Parts: sequence; structure tokens; C-alpha cells
Amino acid sequence: MEIRPYCREFLQNVSQYYELVIFTSAEKFYADIILNELDPEQDLIKHRLYKDHTKYKNDAYLKDLDNLGRDLSKTIIVDDQPANFQQHVANGIEIAPW
Repeated sequence: MEIRPYCREFLQNVSQYYELVIFTSAEKFYADIILNELDPEQDLIKHRLYKDHTKYKNDAYLKDLDNLGRDLSKTIIVDDQPANFQQHVANGIEIAPW
């Protein structure tokens, strides 16, 4: 499995300062294969949310940050599909697809 360059190092560094929650529009069985590869000790990523936690609307799987129960002024979403965070554009950081 090919992982985006420096992804593990990024997760290791930011997990020291922030609570990491992975919110993917992928199915759990598929996403867990990748997430277990990224975080084999399961100590970096604190929570995992999957496709069944999204809302399908306007041809996109919306990741509703309101459901996280976190202070949205301290929450960001990093995604290669800006449509996925259209409910929370101010919290979104768009990245290039891998």
C-alpha cells in the first residue's frame, strides 16, 4: 500500500498537540485497512468516522462537523474534496488528491 509521502510523520507530529479524528467518506472495512497501516498502534488517531457518519446531499458525502461535539473555532477539516466540507467552509483546508 502506497501512503502519501510524510503522512505518518505528519500524524506523529500533530498528534502531540491536537486530537486527531479521521472523518472519511469511505466504508469502515476499507478505511480501517488504511488507518491501521497509518496508525498501527492506534495511538495517533483518537476517533474514526466513516461513510455512515456522513450525509449524502448535492452529490457529495457531507462531513458535518457539528456532530463531533467539538468547539468548531478550534476544528479544521483537511480534505481533497471541498464539497465534503461545504457545510463548514471556514474550517476546511483543501489538499491535492493522492
